[in-house]
Amino acid sequence: MSEAATRMRARPGDANACVQALAPVETLAARRANDEQAAWLLLALHGCRAMQLKTQPDAAAQLRRLGNGLLSAEGANPLPAELRMRLVATLWLHLRAVTTADEAAAWLGQRVLAPAMARIQAGDRPAELALAHLIESFYGHQPLLPDMEALNGQLLQQLDHSAAPMLAMARVLSVAYRRADRPERALALIEPAYHRAAKAWPGTDLLAWIESERALVLDHTGRVQEAAESQQRVADYWAIRQPRHWMRGARAEYNLASQQLSLGRYEAVMRHADRAEAWALDAGLLADQVRTENITARVSRAVAMLRLGRPQALQALREVLMELDASDFFLQSQALEEFFVAAEQQDDQDMIAWGRQALQRFLDHWTAPLQSDRGLAHLLQARREPARAETARLQAVALGSMGRDHAVEALALVEAAAARTDTAPHVAIAMYKRMCRALHRARADMSSSELIRASMSRYEPHLRRLIALLLDQGRLTEADQTLAFLQEEALYEPGRRQSVMRGPPSLNPAERRWDQAVDQAGAALLKQALALEPEIDRLTAQQPAGSVRLAAADEALTQATQRIAAATDQLRAEGRGRAPPVDEPQDRLRAGQAQLSYIVSEQRTDVLLRSASGATRRIQLPLSRAQLARQIQEFRRSLERPDSTLEDVLRQAQVLHRQLLAPLLRHLPADVRELQLRSDGVLRYLPFAALHDGRNFLAERLSLSQRSPGVVSPGELNHGAPLGLGHAAALGRGGALPAVSREIDSLRRWPGATLRLDAAFDAEALRAGLAARPAFVHLASHFNLDPAGDAATYLQLGNGQVLSLSELARLPWRGVRLALLSACETGLPDHDGRGASSLAGALRLAGVQQVMATHWRIADTAAADWVTAFYAGLADTDLRQAHPSATWLAAAQRRWLDAHRGSALEHPHYWAAYTWFD
Repeated sequence: MSEAATRMRARPGDANACVQALAPVETLAARRANDEQAAWLLLALHGCRAMQLKTQPDAAAQLRRLGNGLLSAEGANPLPAELRMRLVATLWLHLRAVTTADEAAAWLGQRVLAPAMARIQAGDRPAELALAHLIESFYGHQPLLPDMEALNGQLLQQLDHSAAPMLAMARVLSVAYRRADRPERALALIEPAYHRAAKAWPGTDLLAWIESERALVLDHTGRVQEAAESQQRVADYWAIRQPRHWMRGARAEYNLASQQLSLGRYEAVMRHADRAEAWALDAGLLADQVRTENITARVSRAVAMLRLGRPQALQALREVLMELDASDFFLQSQALEEFFVAAEQQDDQDMIAWGRQALQRFLDHWTAPLQSDRGLAHLLQARREPARAETARLQAVALGSMGRDHAVEALALVEAAAARTDTAPHVAIAMYKRMCRALHRARADMSSSELIRASMSRYEPHLRRLIALLLDQGRLTEADQTLAFLQEEALYEPGRRQSVMRGPPSLNPAERRWDQAVDQAGAALLKQALALEPEIDRLTAQQPAGSVRLAAADEALTQATQRIAAATDQLRAEGRGRAPPVDEPQDRLRAGQAQLSYIVSEQRTDVLLRSASGATRRIQLPLSRAQLARQIQEFRRSLERPDSTLEDVLRQAQVLHRQLLAPLLRHLPADVRELQLRSDGVLRYLPFAALHDGRNFLAERLSLSQRSPGVVSPGELNHGAPLGLGHAAALGRGGALPAVSREIDSLRRWPGATLRLDAAFDAEALRAGLAARPAFVHLASHFNLDPAGDAATYLQLGNGQVLSLSELARLPWRGVRLALLSACETGLPDHDGRGASSLAGALRLAGVQQVMATHWRIADTAAADWVTAFYAGLADTDLRQAHPSATWLAAAQRRWLDAHRGSALEHPHYWAAYTWFD
């Protein structure tokens, strides 16, 4: 069989050569038909025979005769039902091509469906599975959607929803709706089908098929973590299934590679891509076929390399994309868009030209009228035809405003806003604000913080452009809101959207009217799109979706675009005067409090100073991002080393104080004693408490806290006794921390405290301890902050095991009043300065009200000395009822400095590592 397959591949597309090569081994392959390799040969042979027959004058009659022969095969060696039905499906597709859809349907109904239904009604389980195999054979055939919908209607009249053919049909229809940009219809079909299959068909191929499609739909709807978990179960099933099914196994792995790419887990992308290739290497006769399908894995790997900034990654992605043809819809969409954006970012004109052409070919082939992805085509048109650019961009906005694809809407709004920043900044601001809303909605169902941060890395420059526009317009409150939105979106932990801070920046009355007009235009356009779906489905059964033209669709888009253009013109006219104020859903500052919001850009740093009166002042500092990065890095190196001289530390602390604080503090009201900081970018690495004005450290003058996105309405606060857990012994991935036992012991002064050390500190102890609703939690162990993301960032438990940041965030932290995180770098942001992978940020988003966390790698003994002194100052405080605040930390720092003035322990290394987050 191997030699026959080689001869066939030597002359691809030659039906006669194919039959000549494979016919001699047909009997042998039929005897081994349960083997996927032999089954593939038989499928290839029958496909080639059908292609031969299609050239004959009586093609339809001969195809029917061949199909009838397969259906009546009851000899000594009948083909397995799955293979027989796949062969019948292949012949039916060829018959449909040489006759009419109605004639082909009549043959299928008479020769296949009617006999099968009769046997199923008589309780014939094999017949039920055979019909399911037939229907499964139509998976991915997009032009068959009307046929499958009609067949589904017939089956519904005779079969239960849990019958195998009905479940297979749900999968077939789901992929068709998914690829037609109707994920809500796909999910409505596949989700109940999955639960029925899990109950009625556990441990079967049928359940694996259904779950695989469900994972792809979940991925399409943004529930990517859930999708990856589901797809992993599918991969595990095919890995142990006997006999082996190489194609299905490889598909599960390359789907996982794609989903891990969405999650931003690039090492996992490589791992699953390698496993997909391993299936190909093991596939024997099917090796070439499996490797051809593994293009998905290769695309995912190439995109991962591009995101990692590897040399020649853009060229490598283009080479993989050039392997694709127009039929590879599910591969091209994301990869081509990613390629095109990267080419523009690198300003590689050759790559830009190739990417534009490739993306245009994809859109021309696949995007149907009023499909959201057509917005990308209009954006490409705006670049090609400057004279029509404004209309084309608004057409893209109109398509995005239907609400079917918020990411497309965000992209359209970005380009529409960017074109107006100079000529109509008020309009640009409104468009950027709507972009914020689109991003907020697009990411609301995302199940991965890595995915969220990946998308934010793309849109952050535009959010910063919005901040700059607002600052230049003197709209300081909105600039502060936008900075808060940027930070909370970057830090957001999936699954807790309802509890994070405020969401997108507020709209003023004129912006709200414009926004409502766009919503209304989008709703009208969506209504028309839904009404036209049956006609679009009928036409796409006859031609590629991109070739379909409907006058009604064009008219609907024109009307929506005109409505948005009119609303935009009105907004521009209203914006010529001073912009009216927005609603201000800001945190209320108490008397004695003030807030500083730092906005770091390439060439300068803007600071917004807000007082308890509500007044906001903008102060510009001539500090570039690069300059700050150098100075803060040098300062941190001195702070982390206890052997650095206090004189050297003070010199650097005074320079940073003069640059970052002295110009601001003179504007503070005299009664301010508490300063809230919203730090941006590299300033998140700076321990402000250690800055020095020449006489005192800042901590001696003010109580300091870092604003961090968290729960707005925490519900009832916990009243349980303190919970303390620590790792002291030399277990697991880190060395011994003997002084941790002193930290845990210092909690014994509070009656009822639950304390767990070493082996008693495991995942269940942490979970059970939190379930008891402690008001105060102390964690002391090793913490590893990994730039690879939440899955690689972990806290080591006392028994040597680890919990990833993602796992920690899912524990019941809500209601905890204060968490003290006594481990290395628990408050430190990740490598890009967003703080997205900080333990402090994760626990704030999980519901902890206040967090005290570390800025650098603390020494074991120094940490224990500081923590025990901190607790000594709270000896008379009932932690179960108290309302922690940054004043606790400031008071402890002042006591420390008073006690150790003039000694080595005055060095900020010993007392400034901890920062308060609220």
